[in-house]
Amino acid sequence: MRIQPENQLSNDAPFLTFGQSLTGFTRIPLELVIGVVLLTSVSFLNQVDLETDNAKVGLSGQVYLKLGFLGLAALYGFWGLVTDSRVQKIVLSFPVLWIVGIFAFFLAAVPGSVTQAESLASTLSIPCVVLLSITMAVRCGQNLFLESLFIALFAFTGLSWVAFLLVPEIGVFFEPLPNGEFQSRMSGLAHPNTLGQYSGLLVVLSALLYSKNDSLKGIRIFAAVLGLAALMLCFSRTSLLATAVALSVIYRDRIFKPQYTVYYLLAACVVMMASVVLLLSMDVGTYLESKLSLLSKSGDTEELTSGTGRNEIWAYTLKLIGEQPAIGYGQATSKVYLADYSLYTHNMILNVMLSGGVIAGLMAIAMVIGRIKDLLFHPSQIADSIAVFIIINGLTENVMFSILCGMPTLVWTFTLFQRQLEWVDQSDISDRLVISYDFSMERGRG
Repeated sequence: MRIQPENQLSNDAPFLTFGQSLTGFTRIPLELVIGVVLLTSVSFLNQVDLETDNAKVGLSGQVYLKLGFLGLAALYGFWGLVTDSRVQKIVLSFPVLWIVGIFAFFLAAVPGSVTQAESLASTLSIPCVVLLSITMAVRCGQNLFLESLFIALFAFTGLSWVAFLLVPEIGVFFEPLPNGEFQSRMSGLAHPNTLGQYSGLLVVLSALLYSKNDSLKGIRIFAAVLGLAALMLCFSRTSLLATAVALSVIYRDRIFKPQYTVYYLLAACVVMMASVVLLLSMDVGTYLESKLSLLSKSGDTEELTSGTGRNEIWAYTLKLIGEQPAIGYGQATSKVYLADYSLYTHNMILNVMLSGGVIAGLMAIAMVIGRIKDLLFHPSQIADSIAVFIIINGLTENVMFSILCGMPTLVWTFTLFQRQLEWVDQSDISDRLVISYDFSMERGRG
């Protein structure tokens, strides 16, 4: 990553600095280094899962490492909260306040949890990640935030390829199918669906950061290809869809131009006429079933209509929520209550409701609706593309507020307050160091 000084530091430079210099005069503030290391480490580590027993919730070497970095993130985030009024303004304003409310309900559910220690640790990971996201973006700037995230996603995907190719007992996941067979999927450092989220977001972020003047454009292209290949091999259909939609959001100004309206109408007419011909000349139901079977893992289209069995999981989860709607069962308890149903709710709203009750779930719904409203009426290329990716993945996966919050919760939080970065005073260390790319497509947007 190339960093170029925007202006020379005066004699009253920050007391804590790192390294000699980049030009002989400019020093990198230690605060900036700490922010980059913590955000990159938490984004990379917290979704890594090398355990063979997925039903187990407890302490291990990788869990201790995750908790250690979460503790450091908490200190960094709390420091930002008590010393920087800009961080305070973002935390105490909507839509971030929705997360604060959800956290309160999760905390209230801890005493009644069947796994109190795990629920408490899982709940406390939420403010650690949220405050890290806000403090790092405010203190170090949006550009460095995104570059740090890019490094984490690139490292996760790259090492997943190493595990897949060299350590198949870790990097390959054999998924049982309804017909009794098994399908091998690339999993890398975690579950295939988690790898799908990392590799898909790597493709999206590479597209966001790419520019003709970017000295790292070759790395962006390589990262995008690496991520796309991993996305195909892990066969996460939801992440594939989310990636495609997020990329269309990034390039929507180029795709949906008024001068192309006639071409869009002509294309629609061609599709309609082709559909009529198909309806008159063949058994469409049989044809569609044969084609849709290609998207399934088992070759049975019922797998798609049932959401790969998720409809049963959702029905049972709703039953559990109905039995304890006020406050939920506590974080990290789904592996107990859904032991016979794939261990997770496989939906980010149901996950919140199961953990914190119906009111917490309604807060999560309001938070998502508010983000969609911003996408429609206050477009932002960066935040919108990432938010769309998370929302679509959240339809079939927990995504946010996992057992130990990590990258998805961190980037979702960023999409909530990204527009506010334009309003807060940015006269901090981010003025002294500027990343060597720009967001030319982003400028001039709301």
